[in-house]
Amino acid sequence: MKIKILMFFIYFYLMGFSQNDTIKNYYKNGEIKNMTVFKEDIKIEIKYYYKNGNIEYSENYQTNTVEDYYKNGKLRYRKKQKTNTTTEELYDKDGKLVLTAANGIILFNRNKSLNHFRKEDAKDMDGHQHGHQHGHQHGHQHSH
Repeated sequence: MKIKILMFFIYFYLMGFSQNDTIKNYYKNGEIKNMTVFKEDIKIEIKYYYKNGNIEYSENYQTNTVEDYYKNGKLRYRKKQKTNTTTEELYDKDGKLVLTAANGIILFNRNKSLNHFRKEDAKDMDGHQHGHQHGHQHGHQHSH
């Protein structure tokens, strides 16, 4: 009987330390800075946040989705990969869809030009660095 009870506790002890884990880091102001989720020792999701608490970047390895956000919390960019298709969507600061592409081919372009982005938008995107790769390969050239 004691062995069964001991085995019972060992089993639940080990289950409590399963390989599922979420690691969080915080800014000095208490807002979350980033979060990494593991399942069975495999990284399944990472998220980065602005100091104001809004999400900045998200990558989900289970759904093969990458998302990048403006400081106001609105979605800026989404990339989804499926077996033979990569779709990308670009949004303005108001959250309105601007451009959709599949495998590098533009399917929808609200403005027929990428010149609608203001200089500060481009500056925000250039300054967007926090130790990960986005893999933005749009398959077209941007003229400046």
